[in-house]
Amino acid sequence: MKVEEREKIVHKKQENPTWSQTKIAKSLGMSKSTVGYVLKHFNGTLTVNHSRGNGRKMVQWIKKITQKIIRSIT
Repeated sequence: MKVEEREKIVHKKQENPTWSQTKIAKSLGMSKSTVGYVLKHFNGTLTVNHSRGNGRKMVQWIKKITQKIIRSIT
């Protein structure tokens, strides 16, 4: 999700603090879970930027295979 989309969610909540996540999601054409995730992240960090490296970690054997493939291509 782009930063602009996350900013829209936060801006909409700040404009309408009494609106539910469902109402915000419907007004922006997004899922309720997406809106909830963005607002939860924003309330915890006060930023809409996504931190790098927080996703699912690669299994060691996948890393090795990926490295082999990259080496064979280059």
